[in-house]
Formats: sequence, structure tokens, C-alpha cells
Amino acid sequence: DVPSRRTYTIRDVDEAARTIAIDFVVHGDEGLAGPWASAARPGDRLSLSLPGGGYAPADGDVTHVIVGDDSALPAISRAVEALRSDARGVVIVEVDDEQSQLPLTAPAGVDVRWLHRAGPSGSAHPGTLLVAAVEAMARPDGAVDVFAHGERTAIKRLGAIFHGEWGIGRQEMSVSAYWAHGRAEDAFQAEKREAVGKIFAD
Repeated sequence: DVPSRRTYTIRDVDEAARTIAIDFVVHGDEGLAGPWASAARPGDRLSLSLPGGGYAPADGDVTHVIVGDDSALPAISRAVEALRSDARGVVIVEVDDEQSQLPLTAPAGVDVRWLHRAGPSGSAHPGTLLVAAVEAMARPDGAVDVFAHGERTAIKRLGAIFHGEWGIGRQEMSVSAYWAHGRAEDAFQAEKREAVGKIFAD
């Protein structure tokens, strides 16, 4: 049988201890990887494949715009850690609530904002707050380096803002959907090859 597969960002590597760290978002008993991680014990087997991606923040005189939801937090954390000490920009992360935040140590010139879906009137639809925050932003002057990862519908809209409205070239953007609201992982992966799964309509 082909094993079930899920894609995650390696959060940290300790070569001396020969260990890696992976952050999981757990939603009770829902899904495959979260419940497995919650129940994992020393000695349980986990197979890994070669990593993909490879984003690195642009160097030089640019403004960094790094946005995403909880699914992208490990990748966002790594991106922020890779910024130069004199970097400038903004990081916007949408999560359920304050307890869902993770420590992010950004350079002094980078503003970190947390958006909480859970509120007095209920929980906002995933990605809604993130999109609204970017829509309210003015395009930074000069060169802009974009990192936008998260829920598919939100990322499609963000891609349209950054590329279509801000005029950012695709080569200056790392834009990726990690999941789709209302879709199981297998269906989401299958749809990546279809029009509904494409971030940009070519």
C-alpha cells in the first residue's frame, strides 16, 4: 500500500543530536497528521522525502511582505529568521486566537501583526482577516519581496492583489496554497492540477 502523505515545513535541524523539529496544527481528532502527532511516541516510524521549496528572502533594498495563516507559521518563522538585521517590512499572520501565536523574533524594521479569527461574535472564515489586512495596505515604495502562503481562496486573492494591483512580478513572490477550506488533503492535492487549484489563471 502507498503510505498516506502530508507536506510539512521542517522547523529546525539539530545535526549534532540528529533530530528535526516539525510544528503541527492540531484540530482535535480531525485530519491525519495532527492526531498522529498527538499520539506519537518514541520509536514510532515516520518516513520523509526530499524537501521542496527553498524560499530565501530577497537581498538588497527591498520591503518584505510576509503573510500567511497558521498552516504557514513554520515557513513564516524560517523566513523571518532569514531576514537581514537591517531588513524592513511587515509580517501578518492569521491564527485562531492569542494562544495559537508562536514567538517570532523579527528585525527592528519589520512590523509583526497577529490577526485572531476567534472573536466575541464567532470565528471569522479562514483567510478573511488576512485578505482584509492586505487590502487595507498601501503598496510600499520601491522593490517589494512577497511571501504569501496559506488557505487557497485567500492566497488566490492575495496573489491578485500583489501581482495585479501592486504590479509585483511573479519572480519577486513566493505564493503557495497549503490547504483549501472544506477540502480533504487528498482532494486538495488532486485539484492542484486543475483550474480551481491554480493561484494564477494562465
